Amino acid sequence: MTVKYKQIWDLNAIFEGGSSDSPALKAAISELQQELKDFQDEANTADDKVESWAALINRAQDVGKKSQGSWSVYWVFNSARRG
Repeated sequence: MTVKYKQIWDLNAIFEGGSSDSPALKAAISELQQELKDFQDEANTADDKVESWAALINRAQDVGKKSQGSWSVYWVFNSARRG
C-alpha cells in the first residue's frame, strides 16, 4: 500500500509571512549568518584543550540544528522560482 501526500506546504507555519520576503525568514537567516561567523572566530582561536573542542562540537551541533529550518525554506523558494 502506497501513501500519497499532498505536495502543498504551509510555509507560513514555519516562518511568518510564508514567502522569501518574510521578515521572520530574513531575520533567521541573518542571525544564522552571524552565528556561523561567531563559530568560525571561536574555532580559529580555540586552544588545544579537550574542553575547548568539546564546547566547539556542541556549538556546531546547535548551529546546525538552527540552520536546518531556515536554509530548507530558503532553498524551497529558490527551487520554486527556477521551476
